[in-house]
Amino acid sequence: MEFSFFPHWILFFGFLFLSVAPEPVSELTIKTAWQAEDAGIETRNHTQCMAWQIYWKTQTRNHDLSTSDIELLAQRRRSISIYTWRDASKYQIPGKLLEQYAAIHLNWDTICRFYSRIHWFNSTQEAFRYEIKVDQFCETLSNASNMTVESTDETLNGTSLQDALTKLMIKETRFDAETEQNTTSQILLLNSTNDIELLPKSINLNARLLDVHQSIAMSIGGLCGDEAQFEMPFDQDEDFFNSLAFDVSGLGWNASQVREFMRDEDGGLDNIMAQFENISDERPFPSTQIIPWLKKVKYDQRTPPSMLPGHLVKVKIGLFVQSLSNFELTTMDYDMDVWLRMAWRDIRMAHGLSKPILINEFTSLRRIWRPDPFITNAKDAKFHPVTYLNFYMFIFPNGEIFMEIRTMLKYPHDEQRCGVRISSIGFTHDIVRFEWFSRKWDAIRMKTDLQLPELFLLDHVARNCDGRRKSGNYSCIEASFQMKRDIGYHLAQTYVPTSICVVFSWVGAWLPEEFVEGRILVSLTVFLTLSAENNAAKEALPKVSYVKAIDLWFGFTSTFVFATMIQALIIISLENESKKIKKKALANEEAYGKYMLAKMLVKSHRFHKIARDFDSFCKVMYPVTFILFLMIYRFVIIEGEEVKCLREDQA
Repeated sequence: MEFSFFPHWILFFGFLFLSVAPEPVSELTIKTAWQAEDAGIETRNHTQCMAWQIYWKTQTRNHDLSTSDIELLAQRRRSISIYTWRDASKYQIPGKLLEQYAAIHLNWDTICRFYSRIHWFNSTQEAFRYEIKVDQFCETLSNASNMTVESTDETLNGTSLQDALTKLMIKETRFDAETEQNTTSQILLLNSTNDIELLPKSINLNARLLDVHQSIAMSIGGLCGDEAQFEMPFDQDEDFFNSLAFDVSGLGWNASQVREFMRDEDGGLDNIMAQFENISDERPFPSTQIIPWLKKVKYDQRTPPSMLPGHLVKVKIGLFVQSLSNFELTTMDYDMDVWLRMAWRDIRMAHGLSKPILINEFTSLRRIWRPDPFITNAKDAKFHPVTYLNFYMFIFPNGEIFMEIRTMLKYPHDEQRCGVRISSIGFTHDIVRFEWFSRKWDAIRMKTDLQLPELFLLDHVARNCDGRRKSGNYSCIEASFQMKRDIGYHLAQTYVPTSICVVFSWVGAWLPEEFVEGRILVSLTVFLTLSAENNAAKEALPKVSYVKAIDLWFGFTSTFVFATMIQALIIISLENESKKIKKKALANEEAYGKYMLAKMLVKSHRFHKIARDFDSFCKVMYPVTFILFLMIYRFVIIEGEEVKCLREDQA
């Protein structure tokens, strides 16, 4: 009996403990391999990482897939969320994590890249890969070490340069087996974006590295000391070529030439537009010249021209606006006819001929890698197919590529600042980055004789709009056009006719008191006319939730005319009362005494005088009030609201 009684109590207390134990409420997000290792997840031999490694091999070069490779690729997932023990067991995640967290989110596309916990910059080669300005970095250290106490006024984010470096600098001591002595090296350790902000921006250290690394360590000796190698120190050229994302042996270039191409980041892309000034003087080679070259270099149009892991493909973009038209107020749409211009560098296309190669037919174009921009805020987009698809591409001898496409876009139009957003479809910002041409004239160019119906184009601005989608961070640029509405159409169709109606409604104040029907008829006719004008204007305007300036105009004019109608009724009432009293007094002249008769006549005259004075007051107040309203409407309601909208847009 005692033997069977004891386990029941254990079960009871165990059930009681489980019922009162708090449920985990927080969630864990793992984005890197070192975060996964901290959570007890083995990543090197994980099924997801094995699948991702195979996938990346297929993207960079030809890779024969086995049956097991195909099975692994079928299991590949970009991200996984774990909520139950069953999910944890399925994806090889320690179930004990669910005791601490309600959910576990894993981003395998970044975990399986095996980013290190600390990213070391201990050579100029590593700094070059991440576009860090080593000369600026070393100059900053030199300036800080030479600063005197009096020269510490120069600050970075409120902290002097000396204080910032003192805060971030650490010393590391190691034992050198060759010299049998301890060696001490200085390291700049950055653990947060705040630490990076303490350094000058000219160094070009990307804070996004901390998204995948816990810390950034910069070896002072490796970057600025005697052991620093500023010529990208690869031990062997073979190792260097093997580190590239694609085969460049078909170019016939040596390692120094390839490194020089990589070192020249922009490669004159900002000045590529200037090369077209004399392009008509020399006849470019036809597209047939590019086919044998593509075969020679074993060109793969699926691979972007990113030569090393972590290197970006910079794409310079410009717009030539051919026309802005069809501003539909009812649907709030407008059409834009533009030439989209793009320029980038591809070392595989450095054909070395004496003239550029012109690509103007789609068969050759489809063989060449090109960026994948799309208009994110367009309602509709299409290419011009008459008589051929309107595009052309120039491939210059040194690998610069310029492409221009004509496209027709339809945009939503709900304000006087219209934007064009261009983003990449499939390449994240760490692979392809869109940038405007540095010169404003090349970034956004308007047709010289461009005219807009009902609008004036005041200014245009080129800016970045990088954002995040569910599948990752994508590069984005935006062209913003500031426009002002041409008031001429509404002036002729709305403002002048309604103003005449308002002025015509004042006629009642000048009519004699005996024209009772005329006063009422004038005000009523004008009021009905304004109502018809208001309804006609609303049919041509969008149906929005906010109050428009034209609504305020019709509201005031209708109220104004209605006030003249009320004024006419008041005058008629006063005159009728005056006539009624006078008629009564004269009809009973014999019954009333002289005093009573005089009193009633005075009272009748008082009502008549009030009516006349009120008429005289309205004759002056109507024009004054209307002119005052016109001034407020012109300088406050119209201009004031526009300035306010622009201020909010800029904020």
